[in-house]
Amino acid sequence: MHDIDEIRRANLAILVREFGSVAAVARLADRTPSQVSQWLNGSKNSATGKPRGMLKDTARYIERVTGKPEGWLDTFHSGPGETGAQEPPIAAATERDIASVLADALRRMPAGLRPAAGKLLESLAATPEDPHLKESLAHMITGSKRDGGNR
Repeated sequence: MHDIDEIRRANLAILVREFGSVAAVARLADRTPSQVSQWLNGSKNSATGKPRGMLKDTARYIERVTGKPEGWLDTFHSGPGETGAQEPPIAAATERDIASVLADALRRMPAGLRPAAGKLLESLAATPEDPHLKESLAHMITGSKRDGGNR
């Protein structure tokens, strides 16, 4: 069984495919591409450590601006081929959306940390499965006081 946040994430991925990009949905929803991407990917809230979810009022607003009926985001819609399978949310993101999210994160980061973040991104590009690199970059982006260096 899926919780409401998982259902909304899957349906947000459908909207991203329908409208062509995270940026397009963000423009319609009057949100930043970064925020929409965080919902889409269930990025952890730095304060709670839980995946970011969409508020009910926000879901209703997004339904209105995308022409969907009220409650559409809260209802599971089967994926391609009516099998119920869903593409992973990141598959719906375009390179431009990813670049926009990264640029937004770098803008919020203190200028002195940006070169180190760039080196971490290069390392992560070479070994994307490395959990230590992911964690280090996440800490730099969120401004965490924990170790942000390359391990």
